[in-house]
Amino acid sequence: MLAVISLIVMLNVGVDLGELLPLIENVVCPADSANVTACIIEAVETIKEPLITGDYGDGVKGIVLDPYVINKLEVNRGPSFKASLKNVLITGVRNFQIEKLRTDLRKKKFSVAVTFPDLVVRGQYKLEMNIVLLKLTGNGPFNLTGMSKS
Repeated sequence: MLAVISLIVMLNVGVDLGELLPLIENVVCPADSANVTACIIEAVETIKEPLITGDYGDGVKGIVLDPYVINKLEVNRGPSFKASLKNVLITGVRNFQIEKLRTDLRKKKFSVAVTFPDLVVRGQYKLEMNIVLLKLTGNGPFNLTGMSKS
């Protein structure tokens, strides 16, 4: 159960855990089960659509993850690195696939490898970066596709 809750929170940051309980109350994975990993993956698949759409039922709304919009994001790491992203549109999150999941319920830890085969991230960027004596700058549109993360 803890691993399922942790994975849900990871996928839907910023939502009160109490709002998610109606979604997960019927997808409990017994910790002593021999197939707890398979059960967790199946549970995530069961609640995937409400997590993506942000519609948890009974009028409870969460963050819509597909499409997801970031109006502005700035990263400033001092004089050597500044980046700004604007009008970022992220689509294709709904088709994520859990490739590998390792659980250690005794230590309350898990490791997950997720693939986003249809992920597209588009927006505008501005970059100022210094590497030793080399100054790099750039701006314009960006387009990222087909990413995986473990």
